[in-house]
Amino acid sequence: MNDRKVRIELAIDPLTRLVSRIDGAGSHPIDLSRSRAIDLGEGRTSTLGEVIDTYAEATQFFDVQEFFTVYAQQAIGEILFEALGGAKVLNEEGGWLEIAVCCRPGPGGADVRRELERLPWSFLARPDARGSSFLINDEENPWVVTLDGAPELAREEVLFPPEPRILLMIAGDDPATPGYDPNKDQAPAHEEEILAALKSCYSAAAFVENVKVARRWKDVIALLDAGFAPHVLYFYGHGESDGKSSQLLFRANPGELPRVSPTQIRRVLEDQAARGLRPKIFFANCCHGNSAPRFGLGEELSALVPCLIANRTVAGVEESRLIGLHVLESLARDGTAPDALLADAVRKVLTNVSGSTVGGRWGCPVVYTRYASWIALAPEKRSDIRPVTAGDFPARVDRHEPVKHATAAFASRLGGKGITIDGIAWQAEERQGLTNFSRRLRDVFNEQFTTTPIREWMVRFQAESYPAAGDDSDELVPHFAKSIYAALAGPGDPLRAPDKAVQLNDVVRKLTQSVATAGSTVLFSHEPIDAKRQVFLRDYWLTWAEIRKRIEKNAKAQALRILLAFPLRVGPTDSIDIAKVMAVSDFLSLTPLGVFESVSRDELAGHLRDFTAFYNVLDHQVDRVAADIHTRTNGVFDQTHIALKTKAGIA
Repeated sequence: MNDRKVRIELAIDPLTRLVSRIDGAGSHPIDLSRSRAIDLGEGRTSTLGEVIDTYAEATQFFDVQEFFTVYAQQAIGEILFEALGGAKVLNEEGGWLEIAVCCRPGPGGADVRRELERLPWSFLARPDARGSSFLINDEENPWVVTLDGAPELAREEVLFPPEPRILLMIAGDDPATPGYDPNKDQAPAHEEEILAALKSCYSAAAFVENVKVARRWKDVIALLDAGFAPHVLYFYGHGESDGKSSQLLFRANPGELPRVSPTQIRRVLEDQAARGLRPKIFFANCCHGNSAPRFGLGEELSALVPCLIANRTVAGVEESRLIGLHVLESLARDGTAPDALLADAVRKVLTNVSGSTVGGRWGCPVVYTRYASWIALAPEKRSDIRPVTAGDFPARVDRHEPVKHATAAFASRLGGKGITIDGIAWQAEERQGLTNFSRRLRDVFNEQFTTTPIREWMVRFQAESYPAAGDDSDELVPHFAKSIYAALAGPGDPLRAPDKAVQLNDVVRKLTQSVATAGSTVLFSHEPIDAKRQVFLRDYWLTWAEIRKRIEKNAKAQALRILLAFPLRVGPTDSIDIAKVMAVSDFLSLTPLGVFESVSRDELAGHLRDFTAFYNVLDHQVDRVAADIHTRTNGVFDQTHIALKTKAGIA
C-alpha cells in the first residue's frame, strides 16, 4: 500500500442532485455537472457531459483524438483537481487518493453517482507555469486515484499470499471464425508473455496448480465449480458497450452466446463469496468494461471484490498488454497493493508506448478499491515490499515451535478422502499473545499451503444464548449450534436473530452449503476460552463429533477437512492437561501446542535479523537492540510486540 492515503468524500443530495465535497472544515459545493463548459483549445468548447460520453463510447481512439488532445485532457484534469480541493488537499507529496461517492436514497441520486464515477479521474492535473501536470505521472511523488467500490460497506483486510492462484481468462479472437487473422490477435502473445513472467514467481508444482487458463465462459464456470478458488481473475480479450450495458466477449462453441454481462459475472462472484472463496482482484483488461452508463463492471462488481480494475473506454493494445503484464507480475512476485502499482504501470505506458497520450489512451484504466489494508503474506520472502504492506510482522517474534507443530498437523490431513475434524489448542495468559496466535496461524497456513483454498470463519460464542446456569450440557448444545451457525451465515440470515433457535442440523446444512466442493479446507478460529471451563470445552468438542457424524451422511461434503483453533486463557499457574480434557471422542484428534511464555532475548534477536530492513537495524546492532527491548519488556509478548512496532515506526 501507499504510505500516504487521502480519502475524499463527494456527497450527493438526491433531491436537488447537487454535489458537495465533505472534509473536516465542512461541506463545499462543487460543479461537476454535465453542462459545465470545457475549453478544448483552438477556439473549441464543449461540456463535461458531452466530452465524457464521446470519450467513453468511442469505438476507436481515432474517434476522439481530434478533440481529446493533451490540452483537453489537462483542462478536464484541472477541473477535477479544483473540485477535490486543489493544492490544499492534493499537495506535492503524492500518495493514494481514494474518492468515495456517497448518496442517500432518493430520486436521481443514483444517476448522479454513476456520472461522477464515469469521470476520468486518472487525468487529475495540477496547474503550473508549464501549463499543467498530471498527478499520476509525477516522477518522484505520483498520486494513484481509485474509487471507493462501496462507501456504505465496511472496509476489509486483504491477505495476499505468495504464489497466488490466478485464473487467466484469455479470450481473444476465435481461430475458427472465418477471416481470423493471427497477426491481429494479441491474445496468444499476451498469454505467452504472462506465463513466462509468472513462472519465475512459483515453484514448478505450484505453477501447475495455481495458474489456470480458460478461454470460454463455460470453462471458467467449470473450474470454479471444481473448487479452483482464484485470488486474481484476469480477463483479456474484447469488450463492448451497447449503450445500456458493458459486455465481455469470450470464445464460444456454435450455438453459444459469447457475450457475458457484468450481471452474469456478479452472480458467480456472489456464489464464490457465499462459499468464502471470493477473489481479491477482478481485472477486466478489455475495451469498455466500465464505459456503459448503466450495468458496467464498476456498478455491478465493485462491492463484491476488494479491487476491481477495468477500462473506461476503448483500450489501446500496447497499453493494455503492458499494464496487464505489470499488474500480474507485481502481484505474483511481491503481492504489491493495487494502490501502489498503478502509478508505475501508467509511467511505463507513457515512457514505452509511442502516442499513448493521443486520445487519452494512457488514462483508460479505472480502479475501484474497498480494502482497509493490503497485506503481502510471507514478507521476508518478498523482493520489494514496504512495511505498510508487510502486515503485523512484529507479531512474528517467537512461537516458532508451536507454528511448526500446527502446520505439521494441518499438512498431515491434506489430500485423501473422507471427513476430518481436528483441533489445535494453546494456552497463555492474555498478555502473552493469546489471541494474536490465531492470526499468526491463519497467515502461516495461507503462506505455506498455497495450492489449498482455506476458508476461515471466526466463532464468537453468542452472549444472548449463553447458558445462565453454568456448564450444564443440555443448555450448551443449542448455544454451540447458534454460535457456529452465526459464524457461517451472512448478516441477513434469519436464523442469526437472537430470538431464533438453531439446531445442529441447521449447522450441518449451512456448513455443507458453504463448502459444497470436494476437497474443501476450513479453519474455525475462536474467541478465547477460559481453560478452567473444562466441561464447556469437552462438550463443545463432543458437539463437533456429532456434527462430523451428521456430515458424513451428506455426499457433498466428502473430502472435507475442518481445523478448530482454540486459544485457552490461563493464569500464571492454572494451565490444564488439554489432551486429557478433550480425550472424549475417537472421531476427532487434538494437537496441544503447549503453554506460551515470555519471549527470550535470543528469539528477539533472531526476529530482528529476519527483518533488519524494516527495523532499520544494522547486523552489528541487533544484539544490543534485542537486549534493550528485552530489558524493558521482560520478554512479555504483548509489551515486546508494542516495542517492536514502535521500533518499526508502525505503532
